[in-house]
Amino acid sequence: MTHSGSQFRAEAPPALTGTEYAADFNEMKSQGAVNSATRTPAQTEAALFWAENSQIIWNNIARGVAIARQNSLAENARLFALLNLAGADTAIAVFDNKYTYNFWRPISAIQAADTDGNDGTFADLTWAPLLAIPAHPDHVSQHSAYGGVAAELASIYGTDEISFSFTTSTAPVGVVHSYQSFSQAAEENMLSRIWPCTSALAPALLHRQRLSRQFFSFCGGVINKSRHDSGRLLQIIRLNAIEDVLV
Repeated sequence: MTHSGSQFRAEAPPALTGTEYAADFNEMKSQGAVNSATRTPAQTEAALFWAENSQIIWNNIARGVAIARQNSLAENARLFALLNLAGADTAIAVFDNKYTYNFWRPISAIQAADTDGNDGTFADLTWAPLLAIPAHPDHVSQHSAYGGVAAELASIYGTDEISFSFTTSTAPVGVVHSYQSFSQAAEENMLSRIWPCTSALAPALLHRQRLSRQFFSFCGGVINKSRHDSGRLLQIIRLNAIEDVLV
């Protein structure tokens, strides 16, 4: 749906020598450490809960809500097509940002803080995060951006205030989380990148909010138009399914 990967380019991360960077750095260093004394048990649980792949998480949420609301086949065709088209374009926009700015992850920033030129940061070569670090740059957070865009799809139902409960494959055994709205879930999903310190300098998360809102505003025309095209979409899906069987 987007025209190019750079269409939703975020602002650059803060200067390494600034006070904003130092404040974010020290919050991440404290809350995101594997042995953090400032991260609460509830925050640790949420970090583990939301560690699962974003596409899996939000498709499971959409499926649960669709079942609860007894969606028709045509409604589900539209819902999952839009969710995953928007998610794919979000990933493209996010990775355009990541490799444009090539900004370091918190673990690199903390272990090499003696090279950042900031008197408010201090290096710790032994520091380790709660969760493993993805092998790509930090700015912006894909996990958070995907959740933000997925939550905006609540407009399909005409309201954000839809309650649901679910679990994930990375959640502690027996843990189920319940939410009163899509936006509430997206907010916890965003914060869950701070607590394990996987993608956690605040601008990477704040730009997720701007990115997802800008992106979804662009997608709005597609979504509104799709209300009239869901029958055609269902027909295409059926034809593709038949072709898959015949091949």
